[in-house]
Amino acid sequence: MLIGGEGLRGKFIHALHEAHVLIKTRPLVVAVNLLLTLLKLFLIGICYWATFRAFHVTTANLIDVAVTANSAGLVAYIPVSANGLGTVEAGGIYLFGLLGLAPPVVVATYLTLRTANIALACGGTAIVLISSAKRRRWDA
Repeated sequence: MLIGGEGLRGKFIHALHEAHVLIKTRPLVVAVNLLLTLLKLFLIGICYWATFRAFHVTTANLIDVAVTANSAGLVAYIPVSANGLGTVEAGGIYLFGLLGLAPPVVVATYLTLRTANIALACGGTAIVLISSAKRRRWDA
């Protein structure tokens, strides 16, 4: 049964009710989820901060970089391109520009981190595929 009636308002109220029930019934799961999410956001910020430092660019403090990088990443949820390619960088250029960073440095940082992300994903995929192929040969 939908609490709050039909329509968008009813769905919103129903979602709030479900969130309330989840928090009441499983507070440890919610707390762990919250902590891991904050850790992930902080690690993303560290990656951007370290990459800026590797390019010998003086940036704002780590917290400002983390908030800015994660805020720019929200643009990826707009369904304009695959994985927000281009739109995230444009948002990053604008937001990091507010912190005084030049557009070429921001684009270089985004491209470096995207390349590293793709390389890690491909490397992990290769390891899984190779190990599963070896296991199939041993089982046969």
